[in-house]
Amino acid sequence: MHAKSWALVCGLASLGSSGCGGSLAGFCSKDEVASGLELQVADAMSTGRAGQPRAGAYDFHVTTELGAVQWSCVIAAGDDTGSGCASDHEVAAEDGERRLLVSSVASDEKFWIDLKVIAAAEWSGPDGVHIEISRDGVVVADETYAPDYALSPASGAEGCPYYYAAKGEPPTIEL
Repeated sequence: MHAKSWALVCGLASLGSSGCGGSLAGFCSKDEVASGLELQVADAMSTGRAGQPRAGAYDFHVTTELGAVQWSCVIAAGDDTGSGCASDHEVAAEDGERRLLVSSVASDEKFWIDLKVIAAAEWSGPDGVHIEISRDGVVVADETYAPDYALSPASGAEGCPYYYAAKGEPPTIEL
């Protein structure tokens, strides 16, 4: 075997042994490590396979202790996943130590809003969140959550942050 091949085999072997959330040569893997708060969004009148939001012009208003995020989007007719409203937003906290990341995510399986509070050594979620969603100018959801968080088992590897995820099943916002 050539020297390059051995290097590749050894490199792949070390990746496999680092595990979920492990540290490898100064890099932390967050794949498959749950953190923050996930809120599923379901629309009983949807034509989507998993109840994703139906067509319309949407306004999202998300408020937490770290600040507020607002965005508008359009889900076109025939968009069965809600991809027209998939987006990412970031708010820096006044303390300069933390950031709030808010993502709306569309997939074939579901549509959800993901909230993460990022600090130097900790990834968690907001203490509380208020979400208002309007479709075509009409409020279709107005919800408040105050989740509890638990330490994810695959976190805190050497040099990596601690990941905290909301306890229990993700809440569902019904539109």
